[in-house]
Amino acid sequence: MPAMRYARPRAKFGTFARKSPDFPAFLLPFLLVSPAAAHPATGEGDGAGWSIALDVLLPLLLLAALYLAGWWRRHDAGQPVSALRHIGFFGGLLALLLALQSPVDGLAEELFFVHQVQHLLLRMIGPMLLALSAPQALLVAGMPLPLRRRLLAPLAAAAPRRLLAPFLGPVPLTLLFIGSLYFWQIPYFHELALERAGVHYAMHVSMLAAGLLFWWRIFDLRPPPRGLRFGARAAMLCFVILSNILLGASTTFTGGILYPGYGEGGLHFGYTPLADQQMGGITIWIPSSMMTVLAAILVIHRFGRDETRRFLRSLAGGRRPAVAPTADRSRSNRALALGFAAFALAAFLGAFAVGIIYGMVDRG
Repeated sequence: MPAMRYARPRAKFGTFARKSPDFPAFLLPFLLVSPAAAHPATGEGDGAGWSIALDVLLPLLLLAALYLAGWWRRHDAGQPVSALRHIGFFGGLLALLLALQSPVDGLAEELFFVHQVQHLLLRMIGPMLLALSAPQALLVAGMPLPLRRRLLAPLAAAAPRRLLAPFLGPVPLTLLFIGSLYFWQIPYFHELALERAGVHYAMHVSMLAAGLLFWWRIFDLRPPPRGLRFGARAAMLCFVILSNILLGASTTFTGGILYPGYGEGGLHFGYTPLADQQMGGITIWIPSSMMTVLAAILVIHRFGRDETRRFLRSLAGGRRPAVAPTADRSRSNRALALGFAAFALAAFLGAFAVGIIYGMVDRG
């Protein structure tokens, strides 16, 4: 008698994700801000070594465990995930770990430019990688079923989504993302964050939450109306580039000390206070702008890929394609990407020239 084969039942995690595929992305910032809230802004860091704290490490490990559990369930159900998405997710968690637990954290309380590197990790690099990995479905799949039913299902109802929708448009999110940087660069609030732990918590939580929401909407795979239109995403990135250049250049070329809380009284870790401030301005100016240009190129690439897929589906269905032929579309997307890079370069060179002229006039 032939042996009977037992068919393993498929994991029952897909229903919730299909009914509300956008909601887990709303939840993701609140899952991730807990590590930032644990940042020990005491001003007493020695700037050396790793400061592993369980209240930071455990939330990151919990997210990793949920992701791996969700990956296992989806893989077991015949829904594999690409290796690039895995790399993006764990790269994003690593960026947050480096920002909050590595020597960067201690040095950020002593040097202004290292603090800007920390903010770059918290509001750009980490959230960008996490958003590119699109982990919300895996995180939900990794949660225990009672938690999904009792916590996520009520929050995923239509009423909460309608309440949040006005705040997730291009204009509010762009203002939130830019404002979360500009507000904390105001010298009074920046110095206050260095002196008071609670204010420092608020600084990092707001930056991380704004970054997660902003980059999720930029890299959201859904087409309109649930996702943003391509033009809206491009405009958001343009405004971010301009804001980075403006703030970075003004911080770099200012003649006085804006943040006296760093390294008072001469050299500090080999940097004068003014040199430290100029390095911080350059960090806001150049790396942040280049990361945004890279994001724009990725958005343009995805847009071209989606256009090509729609074109091929139209051909397969016997319909007249509503988009240009693939070769023409590829050339158009390459030209658009080059134009975006040229715009960023022109804005960068323009700000640099203005700074040089301003410095010459100031010396005169």
